[in-house]
Amino acid sequence: MKTDRFAVITGDVIKSSKLTAGELSRLPAVFVQVVNEVDRICKQPAGTTKYSIFRGDSFQIITPPACALKTLIILRAELRKTYPKTVANAVDVRTAVAIGTVSHFADNITESTGEAFTKSGHLLDKLPHSRQTIFGSAIPETDKELNTSLSLADEIIRKWTSSQASLISYLLSGLTQQEIALETGSSQPTILRKVKSLGWQGISDLLIRYDEII
Repeated sequence: MKTDRFAVITGDVIKSSKLTAGELSRLPAVFVQVVNEVDRICKQPAGTTKYSIFRGDSFQIITPPACALKTLIILRAELRKTYPKTVANAVDVRTAVAIGTVSHFADNITESTGEAFTKSGHLLDKLPHSRQTIFGSAIPETDKELNTSLSLADEIIRKWTSSQASLISYLLSGLTQQEIALETGSSQPTILRKVKSLGWQGISDLLIRYDEII
């Protein structure tokens, strides 16, 4: 990763205690899919985004700052797709995103050290139970704006169904609704209805604003 700043995402899987042993064993495959999708969608070399799972349901991901928000969105969508449950029982995550420097990289990223890792862990510790995402950087004004926007985004994302979540990678890849319809074997009106119902316009606007200020 050719940058002096990194985004570290520290998080916990919500309702992991309700997963069966078989379901929990699929979690690593979810993260492999997530980091591969992030690198593909962000057009960066494979292996740029890395992850580690610890304590069974806790995790850390490191990626370039420009890809952090997309990483969060892809992760939550992949969990919805992998564990198709009702919205009320959906498998989701609580996450803290910190942008900063890294002083030491370890093969297991949870053993890495630096500003971004320290800040991400501290942010997760103080994340209110009423929220699912918190963001921190060196710029208070940026943090305030993004945390307000992420709070609203959480309200949209936590209502996604498995069917809606299956469209996220296509949308993040820049495919048109007609192209998505062809890829999925669905009609264009069906795709249009799903895209509108999952609140994509708001998520898209947030992604654009994130790119402007990060």
